Amino acid sequence: MEKSPYPKIGQNCISCHMPAIYRRLTPSTKPRWARQHTFIGSAVPKTIGKDKIVKDYINGLDIHVKLSPAHLALKDSAYITVSLKNQRAGHDIPTGDPEHFLLIKIRLMTKKNKVLRDTSFFIGQKWEWWPKAIKLSDNRLKALESRNYFLAFKVSQPPQQLFYEVTATMNRMTKKIAEFDKLLGKYPIEAEIYKQRFRLITRK
Repeated sequence: MEKSPYPKIGQNCISCHMPAIYRRLTPSTKPRWARQHTFIGSAVPKTIGKDKIVKDYINGLDIHVKLSPAHLALKDSAYITVSLKNQRAGHDIPTGDPEHFLLIKIRLMTKKNKVLRDTSFFIGQKWEWWPKAIKLSDNRLKALESRNYFLAFKVSQPPQQLFYEVTATMNRMTKKIAEFDKLLGKYPIEAEIYKQRFRLITRK
């Protein structure tokens, strides 16, 4: 937070993670402004249940998707751009435990959901834990940082028969780690924070 621009405009951790709320503190007192105490952070719930994303979660990322060129014909070459910006967090995204990571997936698909091309991008830290903890890499997005990810492809079928899909998943840990810790199926480890499907448009 100290390295972000938010302290200069009077915002701190509490501004986002403990938002203001007008309420009674006790049944016998008058309503007044106070703070929520849930300290909302990751989108991943703490317990397995109906909710697939934690209540009142606000995504710190802006996510925009663009196809170039916008109109296509058979055998054209094109690419999908996923633009990310850490717009609302005063810290790196993702943050918290070193195992937290964001996964971006881009897929080119047919109407019957057959995947023709796909790619994924890991955003987070990678560590070697034994025999000594060593950080191997860290590509998290800093406050207000922007970044683009791409999938290039060639149109092999009539464009009107194709779709492309982009998903962003916040992960508490990998399935391998959850399995090792005997948490797989017992503890939520991921939450989908973005999913959009787009149709290819035929060039006239």
